[in-house]
Amino acid sequence: MTWRHWIWATAIGLAVTLSIPLQKFEVNLYWAPWRVIFGAPWMLLFAYVFLLAIVVAESYSPPASRVSTRRYVVAALVASVVCLGLVAAFSDYVRMPPREEFRGQAEKKVGTPEVRQKLYAILSLGLCDGVLHGWLATFIYVRLRNARLAARALAEIQLRQAEANRQLLASQLTSMDAEVDPDAVLSTLEDIQRDYETDSVGANARMDQLIAFLRAAIPRLRTAEPVEVS
Repeated sequence: MTWRHWIWATAIGLAVTLSIPLQKFEVNLYWAPWRVIFGAPWMLLFAYVFLLAIVVAESYSPPASRVSTRRYVVAALVASVVCLGLVAAFSDYVRMPPREEFRGQAEKKVGTPEVRQKLYAILSLGLCDGVLHGWLATFIYVRLRNARLAARALAEIQLRQAEANRQLLASQLTSMDAEVDPDAVLSTLEDIQRDYETDSVGANARMDQLIAFLRAAIPRLRTAEPVEVS
């Protein structure tokens, strides 16, 4: 885990905090900014808890390797339980809106203030705001990580294929003992041009091979030693 992970977790926590009034169409202009101020520490705490859960899930696998989706799910479940437990244990530090309205009318309050405080902390702040966004962030992170690993694996395969083609041409150059065929050279150039439309990496490798072949063939032609392209 590097400092970049902490920066990303902090940015996500603050972004979620700022978006909460917009998500719920907060019309209480007095409460909306205070909701952001009071909710920011909690959202940062939830972000760090989910980040630590992801780090633990990936710690049992080799670096730069795919991690089982089941591990991420278990890690997110554990992080959810921890977040809800923290917000339930410290619900006294969660600020509730001074007035709750529904369709322009004040909602009737049910239960004791302590019970309403704890329910608001667990259901609204902990579950809807913290845990839900934590799962979304984890899902997006897993998708991006797997896509990056797949792209890296594909690039490595292409590089190995290009190296194998280069070695094959090198072995062919050492065994050539005939005259260069212009038609074969032109045909090879046309094939390379078509390859550029689908596989630029492979086309570059074949072009390098053709250049190496011609460089080896020209001195032989000058000495009247025949060389041919394969």
